[in-house]
Amino acid sequence: MLTVDRYNRALVDMGLTDKQKEMLTAHYSAPDRRITMTRLAETVGYQNYAAANLQYGKLAKKLCQVMDAEPDDRYKDGSPFWLSIIAEAWKNKDGEYEFQMWPELAEALEAMGMVDGGAND
Repeated sequence: MLTVDRYNRALVDMGLTDKQKEMLTAHYSAPDRRITMTRLAETVGYQNYAAANLQYGKLAKKLCQVMDAEPDDRYKDGSPFWLSIIAEAWKNKDGEYEFQMWPELAEALEAMGMVDGGAND
């Protein structure tokens, strides 16, 4: 079970870099806490969606490791879809994946003082 407290402890324990904090903050601040990798790349200064996807995926994998959690979502080859620890994902009408941050993660970011709570409520 991914609770606010569990996210909070993991985020503290993993020692987020400034860029990781920036990605989480950008995602949190997006309307309805939904963002595409293209938009995330633009917001935090990565060259393209692939770079944002790689870095956000690394953050998600590390989060899973610190939480000792395995994502339920998998790719067709059976490998873990790490980003599913951060957000629910689906393809939008343009064929790009959108990621909506889990409410428990959003609350953990608020509790840590990384974001100003209530902006998207």
